[in-house]
Amino acid sequence: MKRYLLHLSYNGTHFHGWQRQNNVISVQESIEKVLSTLSRTQIVVNGCGRTDKGVHARSFYAHFDIDTLPDNCLYKLNKMLSEDIAIYSLKNVDIKFHTRFAAKSRTYKYYFHIIEDPFIAEISSFYNIENIDLELMQEVTDMLIANEYFGCYCKVPEKHNSLVCKIFKASLTDLGMGRFVFELTANRFLRGMIRILMYDLLLIGQGKLSLADFKLRLEGAPRKEAVQFAYPQGLFLEEVEY
Repeated sequence: MKRYLLHLSYNGTHFHGWQRQNNVISVQESIEKVLSTLSRTQIVVNGCGRTDKGVHARSFYAHFDIDTLPDNCLYKLNKMLSEDIAIYSLKNVDIKFHTRFAAKSRTYKYYFHIIEDPFIAEISSFYNIENIDLELMQEVTDMLIANEYFGCYCKVPEKHNSLVCKIFKASLTDLGMGRFVFELTANRFLRGMIRILMYDLLLIGQGKLSLADFKLRLEGAPRKEAVQFAYPQGLFLEEVEY
């Protein structure tokens, strides 16, 4: 048995995320079906992480095990998969390599805009905000790097063995024309963490959440209300480092 590594990207607009689920279309299942057809055996593909419905991946890794790789497998994969998925490379790796557990860091980018633009609606989230305080939002990025506990920014904290994450980089960039990108690099992320953080970040930018209250949340203070999520379509898994 040999292990092979796929490097790919996908537009998540029409998928219910990476993870295989019942009665919906996922990226994982789409690739597994094509690989199973080509190899005439049941193939299970393991990804470097999971993404929510509508979330994209500019650089994603997955591995699978097989005795003999079909001829021209990379070419056939791209021909048979939908145009929403692109496989860049396929290579043999050590049988002990695991795309999820071997990753040293992951980088996500969240694109959002405050001036409506139909041409970027699938890859950037629109928020009807007249005035946004970018300087105040920038202060949050420094607080994130200094913090390591993110229990208040997890969708299902009870399902994680640890709620500690080390953020290596956090930045907010004005792209012009009412467009912005929030970037985070960390050793690991919790379920829903980036979209929950992004929601609070937007509240801070609108003056609806104070830095003092945000700091309390980082320190683990219980929320008075349920967590809220930023829209999914602006989120990209940008890079995975091994």
